[in-house]
Amino acid sequence: MYNLQYQSLYNFRIQNLPKPNDPFVLPLDSIGQCNTDSLGVCTDHANFAEYMYRMGKTLSAFPTPTEQEIIKYKPQSAAKARVTRNPVMVLEMSQLQDSHNKSRTAQLRNDLMAFIGLDIDSHDPDKLLPAEPPHYTPGKKWDKEIQATRDQRKINICDASNDKLRQELMQMSRLASVWIRESFLPAKDVFVSSPEFFHEAMMKWMDDPCDSVAKKK
Repeated sequence: MYNLQYQSLYNFRIQNLPKPNDPFVLPLDSIGQCNTDSLGVCTDHANFAEYMYRMGKTLSAFPTPTEQEIIKYKPQSAAKARVTRNPVMVLEMSQLQDSHNKSRTAQLRNDLMAFIGLDIDSHDPDKLLPAEPPHYTPGKKWDKEIQATRDQRKINICDASNDKLRQELMQMSRLASVWIRESFLPAKDVFVSSPEFFHEAMMKWMDDPCDSVAKKK
């Protein structure tokens, strides 16, 4: 869900600027590398697959076509990939918000504890993960007038004015979905909880959520 994640981060930065009219990157200007006014909000930083590729779990003399496309985005960065011996556990955000399936949520908790070496059968609450994932809404609070100014600067990623940005993000999202499912997950020492549910979540990365919004109108 690159689009929604990007929108969330963009609007979070707007909400927390020291002053409501402080300089901040315009959505279309955030395509590519970050600049001094972007505070880390740019499509380069949204390319999760690139950072995961640099873990070196799928390094090969013969990259798959999908990996070749990922490498093209930032070849100099991809060239820094090194094989890491550490095991990796992959989570998709929907797994942490899976409140409708208690058994799956419990399985995720147990899998996480096993991965980091906690004793699932311990009776010491300080040595266990909480039963429910902690959640809070970050962001500064402002008076009504200042908040209105900030809200005017926030974006709706589905607006037609953001089509070019959304297309770039969706290309990254689809490449990442294919590569994670076909190359990263089968790699040695890569783990995931509830593989079928994770696979379903990754398949959603193939679809632009704005298409669903448009159909409802």
